[in-house]
Amino acid sequence: MKNWRKRNRRANDKKPPWSKLQRDLYNLMLPEFQIHCVAYRMPKSWSRNPQIPRVWITVGKEIIWDIPADFVDVIDKNQIYIHIPAINQLIRDYINTPRDQVFSLDDEYGLYEILRKYDRRFQ
Repeated sequence: MKNWRKRNRRANDKKPPWSKLQRDLYNLMLPEFQIHCVAYRMPKSWSRNPQIPRVWITVGKEIIWDIPADFVDVIDKNQIYIHIPAINQLIRDYINTPRDQVFSLDDEYGLYEILRKYDRRFQ
């Protein structure tokens, strides 16, 4: 059993967990900024994928960005799960981009605009 855990842990080390990504982003953001990620279980009859992921940003208690809710007309509910890795990569890219190049970033979700607005480096 121990060897399986070691192998599994090494395989998972290649991709940082959501909590590490979230922590790294919080180091740049204002204190009232929060980002959340969860996967809701759905009946198989509703979707080909039994889990529907959701990522949303709150400032205070107000939700200011939400996928899939803000993108219902653009994203098919059966394809939403393919957008989450892209969003995670956008967040990682934002964190790794030098401060002087952050304003050159652009994305189809409007995420970079929100991240720049609440980035404490630009306040």
